[in-house]
Amino acid sequence: MARRNALLALPWVACAIACWPLVRDGFPRGHDWVFELVRVAEYRAALAAGQLPPSWGENLYGGYGSPVFLFYAPLFSAGAALFAWALDSVAAGAALLLVLLTVVSVVTTRRMIASACAWPAGVGPANEVAAAAVRVGVYVALLHPYLLGDKLLRNADAEFAALCFVPIVLEGVLRAGARPRAAFALVSGGLALTILSHNLTALVAVGLALGAGLVLYPPGRSGRTWAVLGAALGFGLALTAFFWLPAVSLTSWVRTEDLLRGKFDFHRQFPAGGAIFGYGPFYATGLVTPAALLAAITVAFRLRDDPRRRLLVGVLGAAVVFLFLTSRASTVVWESAPLLPLFQFPWRWIGPLALVTALAAALAFAGSLAGARPRLRVTIELAVFALCVLNALPLLAQSRPILPQLRTRLPQLLTPEAIRRDGRSVTVLDEYLPRAANPEVWKTRRPRESPVVRVGGAADVVVLRDAGSHIRLSVRAAEPTSLRLARWAFPGWRLELSGRSAEWQANEDGSIDIDVPAGETLVELRYRAPAVRRFGLAASAVALAGWLALVASRRLPLRRNSVS
Repeated sequence: MARRNALLALPWVACAIACWPLVRDGFPRGHDWVFELVRVAEYRAALAAGQLPPSWGENLYGGYGSPVFLFYAPLFSAGAALFAWALDSVAAGAALLLVLLTVVSVVTTRRMIASACAWPAGVGPANEVAAAAVRVGVYVALLHPYLLGDKLLRNADAEFAALCFVPIVLEGVLRAGARPRAAFALVSGGLALTILSHNLTALVAVGLALGAGLVLYPPGRSGRTWAVLGAALGFGLALTAFFWLPAVSLTSWVRTEDLLRGKFDFHRQFPAGGAIFGYGPFYATGLVTPAALLAAITVAFRLRDDPRRRLLVGVLGAAVVFLFLTSRASTVVWESAPLLPLFQFPWRWIGPLALVTALAAALAFAGSLAGARPRLRVTIELAVFALCVLNALPLLAQSRPILPQLRTRLPQLLTPEAIRRDGRSVTVLDEYLPRAANPEVWKTRRPRESPVVRVGGAADVVVLRDAGSHIRLSVRAAEPTSLRLARWAFPGWRLELSGRSAEWQANEDGSIDIDVPAGETLVELRYRAPAVRRFGLAASAVALAGWLALVASRRLPLRRNSVS
């Protein structure tokens, strides 16, 4: 019993190791740590200003703002902002969320692998071998260098969050044949969480779900199962319409070409041959990944009549595809496939590779040690755990804390006023800057005491309110005049002159001009989410009501007696 309890604790020991740099040092000083913390601070500021959900970065670009939250997946920023309020620290809130996501990944990965080990029955591990295989898969996933690098070196927290939720989608696919109601809830809910975490990883999740479905449930013989999976994917999209619908429909308003130039051009980012299996690059996997895949290939040849052989072969096929997409040999695919260039970095496919490697390692362990003596099985499990820890140490050693002098100043540097004063953005380039905006204007004509950067004639202007998404001015002019405001022109701004609706104009710099009549006028400019965001919110609310009704109803059976 003591030995069994010790083994049951090992996944949580792996979790503690994966979180230790965060617990010891707080939020890590990785590649994009400033962008990440400013993004969370701005999301919190937008919430405080009454944007629900936020769509406008109020203080970015020196106060001119940015529609970044219409395009950037909100889950990590929203969660970290809420924790930041509770802890009164943006950095602490973001670090706490990373720890909690790591804990979540223990549960989601374990459930996914348990469903794989039990497929096609759709129940949990039936014996000690399967339970040990589940633990092995958790070790491989939690201590995978790429996933550690996402949160400790790259500050790719949105991608890390999404990779924590993808196992929910795969668990649902694995259960679809035997437990359709659970599968519907898991696939749709898991896909929704993934979409809200990271746009690109959500595309991978859909591909994995469809690929796994084709391997496990041949379409000609599994019509009802595919109906459940299709409905689940559809509901996952409907639940998140408030995010992806404006992100897709308003793309032409921002500079998406920035996502594909310079260092973001995938042609420049293919890893050198064999580099991904070493310990030098920040995206490297170490030696456990190739060892696990080679072991899985060997076991796949030995599993003759075991139904899990088909699943293992499918997992290995996915691994081959991901590895191929990291190589320069796949250039023609990158150049031809729609949306693929938006992934920017071919090594980004190592994230999904980490998940399928964990699944392959677990299935290989279960398949090769089914008849082994308990002592041998425990010895091999402990050896795998030790190898995974050693494989993770080079990456863990590269984690760096925020310098003490900076850490003490962060509360002041992340206030809305400081973000506006310092001219902060939340991305490396200007991909979420409105297309018509002159990127030099906000640097040379940055507002100081007033949002008005130019008055077209003689007028007295009194600032009654100067918030990022709400401006109120009292203007007294002897003759009609015009005001130029330090806000980018973008769908969503609404203008009122003395309580009456009026039209604003976009000027040659991409900011907003307002024509004001003679006399005394109350000018009020307020940002409201564009109509497509409001429509998406309504669609998501309807979808949520329908989703809850379907999960609770009897239209989807709890269990089937046999797999289609």
